[in-house]
Amino acid sequence: MSSKIQEVILNPLSWVILLLPVSLLADITLIVHTQSNIAPTYFAYTICLYYAAACWVSRDAVKQNVYFPEDQTFVFFWISFPSYLYESRKWKGIAMFVGLIAGYILLTISYFLFTDYIYNYYFS
Repeated sequence: MSSKIQEVILNPLSWVILLLPVSLLADITLIVHTQSNIAPTYFAYTICLYYAAACWVSRDAVKQNVYFPEDQTFVFFWISFPSYLYESRKWKGIAMFVGLIAGYILLTISYFLFTDYIYNYYFS
C-alpha cells in the first residue's frame, strides 16, 4: 500500500467524512420505519467526532513537537481541545476552534433540518 493511500486511510478527517453519510442513511432508515423524527445515530456520530479530534491531537502533537495527552482531549473535549490548539498554534488555533464550532453548528442544523424534512415528506 502506498504511503499516500495509507495517510488518507489513517487520517481521522477521512473517517469523519465517511461516517456522516452512514449516519445520515441510518437516521433516514430509522425515521421511515419507526415513524419518529428523532435522529439517534447523529449523537453517536458526535461521539465519533470527539474521538477523531483526539486522534488528530495525538498525530498533530507529534508533528508540532508538543506534548499533550490525547486522552484528556476525549474526556474533557471542550476544555482541552481549544487549549491544545492554543498551545500548538497560539491565536490561530483559537480562530481554528471557532471555525470548527461554526462548522459543527452548521452541520448540526442542516442535519436536523434534512431529517425533519424527510419525516415531514413521508408522514405529512
